[in-house]
Amino acid sequence: LIAYTSNVCAILGLRSLYVVIIPWLKNIHKAKWGLGLILLFVGCKMIVSPIWAIPTLLSLVVIAMILTITSIS
Repeated sequence: LIAYTSNVCAILGLRSLYVVIIPWLKNIHKAKWGLGLILLFVGCKMIVSPIWAIPTLLSLVVIAMILTITSIS
């Protein structure tokens, strides 16, 4: 029950965050690709985590680079 409710709350939080990001998406055409890449990176990080723990700082740098590149171009 705890895992189910925490996932529901996380999804609801992401939906409300997406509502905030929608106005920016009209100006930044490649932001959808950037958000998709970030989700892909986080998913791969979760899959690889039992084998290799990716440092938090490295994850933050990768996410910041993805956001910067998709925002500038």
